[in-house]
Amino acid sequence: MVTGMGNGLTIGVVVFIFFKGNLLTATFTTTPGVIQQSYNYLKGFALETIVTAVLFSMVGYFNGHDQTLWVMTQGLIKTFLIRLPLAY
Repeated sequence: MVTGMGNGLTIGVVVFIFFKGNLLTATFTTTPGVIQQSYNYLKGFALETIVTAVLFSMVGYFNGHDQTLWVMTQGLIKTFLIRLPLAY
């Protein structure tokens, strides 16, 4: 678990700190409006790359140890208390 989470966490931190959304989008388009909107989206999404590395590792760990109730509970909490309110 630690190795998988460490690798994912390292990649998430690198993406969060160094990988600017405008540079990524500019490899696919030259339209300034698209590049700016993509940058805005990816700037907000960057922190989730770190959180996802930790949460996916935890989900795999708990599923592997037959703790599926915990996995379902945290998934529901995340959906109803974080994702949906933020999307709204």
